[in-house]
Amino acid sequence: MIHFIYGASGSGKTHTVFKYIQSDLTSDKKVFLIVPEQETVAIEREAVSRFPTSAQLKLEVLNFSRLCNTVFRKYGGLSYNFATKPQKSLIMWNTLRELSPLLEEYRAGEVYDFSLTQKMLSAVAELKAYCISPTKLEAACNQIEQNSELYKKLRDISLVYSAYISSVGEHFADNTDDISKALEILKYENFFEGSTVYLDSFAGFTRQEIELISRIAILCDDMYITLPITTPNDNSIHYESLRATVHKLKKSLADIPCDEIFLSENRRADNGELKYLSQNIWNFEASAYDKETCGAISLYICDTPYSESDTVSSIISKEIQNGSRYSDIAIIVRDIEKYRGILDCSLSKYGIPYFMSEKTDLMSKPLVKFLLGALKIKENHWRAADVIAHLKSGFCDVDTYDADIFEEYISTWRINGNRFFEEKWTMNPDGYSAILTSRGEKILKCANAVKSAVVSPLSLYFTKLDASENAKEMCSATLEFLKNANVTEKVRTSCANHLHAGDRKSADEDMKLYHLILNILYDLSNIFGDKSFTVEEFSAALLLVFSESDIGTIPTSADEVLIGSASMLRTGKIKTAIVMGLNEGEFPASIKDNGIFTDSDKAVLEELDLSISADSGTKTSEELFFLYRALSSSQSKLVLTASALSSDGASQRQSLVFDRVYKLFPTLKLTKESDIHPKDKIWNSESAKEHFAKMRDRDNTSEIEEIIRTFKDGNMIIDRLSIPLSQKDCSVSPEIIKKIFGQRLSLTQSRLEKYVLCGFDYYCSYVLGLRESKRAVFQLNDIGTFIHYILESFMKEITKDGTLNLSLSNDELDSILSKCVKNYLFELLGEDYAISGRTKHLFLRLHKLSFMIAKNLLDEFKESDFFPSYFELKVGMGDGGIKALEFKLDDGSTVSLRGIADRIDTYKKDGNVYIRVVDYKTGSKEFSFDDLKDGLNTQLLIYLFSICYAQSDDKKAELGCDAGGDLIPAGIQYLSSNAPVVSVERFCEGDEVEKMIQNEFSRSGLLLSESDILTAMNHKLDAKIVSKIKNNDDGTITGKNIVSAKGFEEIYSMLEETIVRVAQSMRDGKANAIPLKKGENAPCRYCKMKSVCRASVCKSKI
Repeated sequence: MIHFIYGASGSGKTHTVFKYIQSDLTSDKKVFLIVPEQETVAIEREAVSRFPTSAQLKLEVLNFSRLCNTVFRKYGGLSYNFATKPQKSLIMWNTLRELSPLLEEYRAGEVYDFSLTQKMLSAVAELKAYCISPTKLEAACNQIEQNSELYKKLRDISLVYSAYISSVGEHFADNTDDISKALEILKYENFFEGSTVYLDSFAGFTRQEIELISRIAILCDDMYITLPITTPNDNSIHYESLRATVHKLKKSLADIPCDEIFLSENRRADNGELKYLSQNIWNFEASAYDKETCGAISLYICDTPYSESDTVSSIISKEIQNGSRYSDIAIIVRDIEKYRGILDCSLSKYGIPYFMSEKTDLMSKPLVKFLLGALKIKENHWRAADVIAHLKSGFCDVDTYDADIFEEYISTWRINGNRFFEEKWTMNPDGYSAILTSRGEKILKCANAVKSAVVSPLSLYFTKLDASENAKEMCSATLEFLKNANVTEKVRTSCANHLHAGDRKSADEDMKLYHLILNILYDLSNIFGDKSFTVEEFSAALLLVFSESDIGTIPTSADEVLIGSASMLRTGKIKTAIVMGLNEGEFPASIKDNGIFTDSDKAVLEELDLSISADSGTKTSEELFFLYRALSSSQSKLVLTASALSSDGASQRQSLVFDRVYKLFPTLKLTKESDIHPKDKIWNSESAKEHFAKMRDRDNTSEIEEIIRTFKDGNMIIDRLSIPLSQKDCSVSPEIIKKIFGQRLSLTQSRLEKYVLCGFDYYCSYVLGLRESKRAVFQLNDIGTFIHYILESFMKEITKDGTLNLSLSNDELDSILSKCVKNYLFELLGEDYAISGRTKHLFLRLHKLSFMIAKNLLDEFKESDFFPSYFELKVGMGDGGIKALEFKLDDGSTVSLRGIADRIDTYKKDGNVYIRVVDYKTGSKEFSFDDLKDGLNTQLLIYLFSICYAQSDDKKAELGCDAGGDLIPAGIQYLSSNAPVVSVERFCEGDEVEKMIQNEFSRSGLLLSESDILTAMNHKLDAKIVSKIKNNDDGTITGKNIVSAKGFEEIYSMLEETIVRVAQSMRDGKANAIPLKKGENAPCRYCKMKSVCRASVCKSKI
């Protein structure tokens, strides 16, 4: 006898089944309860709680898989070597590759394109579920017009289907065949004789399952089948698929007597609102609820999925505060993947235990990144991005800091391919700079050490892969690579660390993943054995298996919020259901026909008596059923949420379910995110940190602060978050200042200027060591470095005998400069340097520019008594250089400035030596007293006064002074190395153009006004050489850039005052984010520290 039990969700179908089972267990009858796989554990628990132990010996809870195993154990046929989903994927992927030349519609594409593999696996599983064999497909082909699209499809599918099941059979059993095998056994065995069989919680059956049910119905005494539909002919739009299921069951069981039981009362919901909603959600003729509401239904519209998740977390926290258990609550979404990384993070932030019923993304796991990253490096010939991904997996014996340094270095120099095999990298971490700083030395040493740690084991692995003749040998090489990387011990350490931190879930996942990788390599070796594979194919096979494998965990706590997809999740007895993501096209989901067979294909096959899965219309009805079931899942409360924007910022509408709820409950209030007071989002320390920070600009936060202070670390949170984000006045404590500067503050001009321009920028750059990551591109400052190097080398070359060689021909000059350029590149990039075509072209232009500047210098010294005596002279840096000026501060500490002077020219007269300091500049530079007062552009004056005022008698003598003589400031000069631009209105010979170019070079600066010294600088008193002076008719010399000896003394006093003032400010710990603004410039606009700066307003002066 067949008993159909009909009832909507929550009508008590399972309760009724258990009541009947209770009666059956009083007799000697054997009772079988068959439920969906995902319901098995919950139903077993229910049975244990309902029935005494003695009675349970007569009751067996099964799903279809367990049922088949039970039959096989009794009558034979049990297999322990079922093909897993990843193994099936591998076999199908390989089948498509091998059959590709024979196929018309489904030829294999790119080796990494797994979409066809998954489509074909789904098609084969579907065909098996509906009892359609390759032979039946071939027969159908003969009844369809040849060369039609469906004919080609069926021909290809039958060929792939047949080859696939043959390949699976060589290595494994296929669990999708179990129902057919069990059915065949039950044709001859009376396993269910004298028993009562119950089928509960199903919303549909495959043809395989229906045929098995029909056979069991013949064998057993009674069969009860529950169906979540009110009546077999209920025409509600969400029941279309269920109506079809009822029809198929009745057709298959037509020869067996049956009766029908109808359950109409909603036994789950404990209030009228939820009952009315469940009954009428898709009843478009239903009128509005006419009774008083009790607040069982809540509607929320949030801004984004992030704020939606926070709102849900707040709702859960409030429910827990009101006495609920976490296990009383379920969160239901349509596609859990769209909330992964959002919802789970929010729940963790609020301290809410949860369980997600979806699989873990293995591609994000470090060990998978390590292995696949290694193969990607091989495939892509050492592409930098692949090397970094592999390195940062955490399995390369390189710590995170060193990995970051390495990444920055290879990014700076755009290192790829064979450059990883260079014996030693010598390129400057700071780009095209000839000066390797101590910081650069550390980075270079680190980069080379990391290179060795990464390249050596990979090279060994790749050599063995290249020598492998088949998949088996590739798997062996990979196992050896993992062993050499000490992966086993590292996984154990990782698991121990997770356990120590209380994260059992991550520990379980790491260990499962490790064993999974070993099993995958065994499977590859077993399935493909002697078949030859390229590295690309081997990598693709691994990627396919990882993408299909799962190390999902079971719930780790008895009390946690359950999260799952509406199509799979069974909520059991929950009090509060939260349905999220109720947006148009998301839930209910829009139907996309991505399968092998289209609706029209299915219609043709139906005519040929080959029924397969539902068409798009039926699937749309299923989507409405999933939503109906979610809305009917709770006992007491239902929360519905949607977001106005998607996670990528696109606008989206709320789902039609909101309209339906409003139609049924017109007085229901919609809560928008702006309606939620921040205090209602603060439930623990972590949530307090985020939401209190957002309120810092509100006038009254006392109520919030009172809540936060109840937390263990509440006072600390308030104190820290009360510090305003926009704070221009920053300071450093005296204790830290003492550690940073000590008693002797030694600065460079660049550090002094950085502080003058912005104290905050100075501390970020030179104390915290923050710097902008950039590629090695030859930029303006690199051009300056190049010009400095070339001119220094050139001047040393023409003065190496202690005399000036001013009679060089153009060819000789060019030869010297070519040698200088070659030496520069060698020192910068090493022996086997390689530069881009763009950089080569730039160096060619710079070579020509250097030639013009060098020629101009030769012309200058032909008319000068000054001699270029020192190049790159170190000031205040020891190593035999010049002692620096030192000034005392208020607290007794000192400040001095150090640096390197480009060139020092000297002229001896009357036993004294006159000093001129020259600087090569790529831009224009003019001396400014305003700059001097601010502390800007003091570099050359510091060098000049250090040489003239801070030297011992022995040093004076070394510099050329006679006994009793002095070092006297003759001035400072800037030589612009900008390429001159000339325009001509007629054709000019080369010599004439060259002369015009030379006339464009000029100097600027500040010089001693004594006429004999100026004449010594240039016999002709050329204004382009001696800083724009004017030689008057009366014999006097005037100009704004010349000062007397007394004037230099006054400038020295001004310089001392400025340096002491700035240094005192530094020692006082002032780190203000108030940049110096001069003229129309906006110093904050292009500041490299803008992203970490806490000021938004610029003032005129510090």
